[in-house]
Amino acid sequence: MKKQILLIAMMFISLGLFAQGNTKDLSAEDSGKLKNAIQTIFGAEIVMDIDENLYPVSQGTSHFTEDEKAGIVSMVVPASFEKMEGDLAKQESKAGVTILERGVKEIGGKNMLFLRQRIDREGVPYISMIFCMKNTAESSIIITSFYEESKEKTYITSVNTAVASAKIKE
Repeated sequence: MKKQILLIAMMFISLGLFAQGNTKDLSAEDSGKLKNAIQTIFGAEIVMDIDENLYPVSQGTSHFTEDEKAGIVSMVVPASFEKMEGDLAKQESKAGVTILERGVKEIGGKNMLFLRQRIDREGVPYISMIFCMKNTAESSIIITSFYEESKEKTYITSVNTAVASAKIKE
């Protein structure tokens, strides 16, 4: 459970880089947009083909291994695909995080933004991948996966399958 909280915190911190300014001085129109954004984030359910043998622990749209050393987490964010593309392009390597690859990939017939990075967690190298696909003109689906770098062959196919199948539940 502690590792799940850490992962979710890491995800929100990385997404926090996309956040904007002070919310105290919002106009009525901006307040309405903020309300819609919150409804988009918390009201949409993303479904994916998850390999339940690899990820037997599921909590909503978060799926983990028993030991919580690998997982796939999805969410909807209130940012256009174009904004996400710009924001991901600005990401830089920093202490403990090395960007390995970024760009646009076609997975399952869908064009997706992706960012692949190595994260050092307590001396163990992990691979974290962030995928972004267009949901609406004003929102995107973000899927984050992580696993130990030494176990990439075990997880990469299941991650690609989950990402390719991701969609909003109707």
